[in-house]
Amino acid sequence: MRLVLTGATGLLGNNVARLALAAGYHVVCPVRRPDDRSLRDLAVESVVIDAAVAAADWEGILAGADAVIHSAAMIHIGWTQQEASYSANVQWTERLGMAARRVGCRLVHISTVDTLAYSVDGQGVTENQRQPAKPASAYVRSKTAAEQVVHSLVDQGLDAVILHPGFMLGPWDWKPSSGKMLQAIARGQIPLVPAGGCSAVDVRDVARGVLSAIERGVAGEHYILAGHNLSYRELFREMASVVGSRPPRLPLGPGIAWMAGQAGDLWTKLSGRETDLNSAMVRMGQLRHFYSSEKAAQGLGYGIGPLLPAIQAAWDFLRAPSDPPS
Repeated sequence: MRLVLTGATGLLGNNVARLALAAGYHVVCPVRRPDDRSLRDLAVESVVIDAAVAAADWEGILAGADAVIHSAAMIHIGWTQQEASYSANVQWTERLGMAARRVGCRLVHISTVDTLAYSVDGQGVTENQRQPAKPASAYVRSKTAAEQVVHSLVDQGLDAVILHPGFMLGPWDWKPSSGKMLQAIARGQIPLVPAGGCSAVDVRDVARGVLSAIERGVAGEHYILAGHNLSYRELFREMASVVGSRPPRLPLGPGIAWMAGQAGDLWTKLSGRETDLNSAMVRMGQLRHFYSSEKAAQGLGYGIGPLLPAIQAAWDFLRAPSDPPS
């Protein structure tokens, strides 16, 4: 089977690429740099595309493909970079989806649980729950708009499914993404514990769910690929046990959280540069991002493994040489 995969240099995309190759797929990866180290040891077909989305010949790239997995995304939890997020997350999706519809291949669109509701009672949120909504950061707004684009194209004949991964941990986190949290825990750089929590999952479980969606996903449907619903205090404790450090213990109360968010927003106004310390990010940390993957378990055969091996694999990768073996 010929599979086109965007975002192959990211945490999820790189794991999907490795799993797909092992399963016998011919994997085509649109990339901006053909020499990216995350793909050096992989027998993928790299296709160089222009940074401008309009310049990519998506129909040519998708010709002969059975499916395209759209994992590429710009992630910015903040109030700025709205235009750049729209271009990366909405326009790419629209052009790729239109090309997939024209050539007749399935689109597996990787969205995020951040387009869904957060949990108010500690129970896992399901695919059809959108309220209460999360702070309308650049990422949340653009990924929500991208889902709307996919649904519009499904109404026009596109064969597509939409997936919502949780907080992924595991190997091949080259940039890194979630690995930054592990590194911060190891260095003692997280002094306070946010009040919220997340649905943490082994990225390899999510990658298997993504490939399953090619064959088993129902067109137009959403599937949550989440994991273990943990408070951040619980997650930090698990991480600290792996990296060999003391977990942060002091709580980030609502008052301190509000002041920190306001201070970050003020810095953005004064400096013109928004950091991860902003009111959108702080508010996200106070919410419970808890989800149910029951629909994916029933429809895709999705399974959730233990979390500690995922944390250990992520840490082992981060401590490995710059070009670790496959």
